[in-house]
Amino acid sequence: MDYNKIEWNDKVDITKEQWKNILVDERLVKPYNLDLILMVYNEPNHMATATDIAIKRGQSPKSYNSNVGQLGKRITKYLGIEAPWQKHDSTKFNYWHIMFLGARHKNGKNFLWILRPELKEAIDELIIEKRLSILDAVDEYVKMLYEIDKQEEESLFEGAMKKITVNAYERNPKVRKLCLEKYGYKCCVCEFDFEKVYGDIGIGYIEVHHIKPLNEISKEYIIDPVNDLRPICPNCHSMLHKANISVENLIDIVEKNRRNL
Repeated sequence: MDYNKIEWNDKVDITKEQWKNILVDERLVKPYNLDLILMVYNEPNHMATATDIAIKRGQSPKSYNSNVGQLGKRITKYLGIEAPWQKHDSTKFNYWHIMFLGARHKNGKNFLWILRPELKEAIDELIIEKRLSILDAVDEYVKMLYEIDKQEEESLFEGAMKKITVNAYERNPKVRKLCLEKYGYKCCVCEFDFEKVYGDIGIGYIEVHHIKPLNEISKEYIIDPVNDLRPICPNCHSMLHKANISVENLIDIVEKNRRNL
């Protein structure tokens, strides 16, 4: 890649060795920050848009933009350096530019984050040195959000009958992926299809619901993404948890009310 032809390619004074130290310092790089960086690292040419990452994680692009800005700010404060200035407002910093170079996407709508070469080399070396694992980063991301013991999360065991744990199964990127590969992205209750209604911005968006009752979950429970999870739109998902009813019950309610319209 010719980095000189990238529009946002301001230099920052961070070496590969500094990046290695930063990446393993959890005071600076939180698990969800590391997850984002490694997602971009895994993309072709180590570049991605916030929308690309958000779709794969089932999250909002806005949350990832905030994630990047906060991380850049922590790193500049730690190293005592300034972030590059914004091109169109010289009173504001581009904190995202600490980790990434940037370019306009060819679709004219999105913005590409391109991993800085020094950061990319630091990740390469940390993986070779076994000080960094891409899989561990995903597990740590889930641990941070849902406070699940790491050993539980890696094996997908249920260690305590808590609703927060069930929610973690619904968001876990590994089991979510397997569920959606089986059932697709249409709500299994009301059949709402985000892509059909919203076009490109709806591609890949859907929530996942854990259908196994809490009283059937024991310490020996291992989640089955095909039998225990279903794709659900946010509205139906909220109703399922609010009423504490089964997917089948909610389907009956929806169909009954549609007939009465």
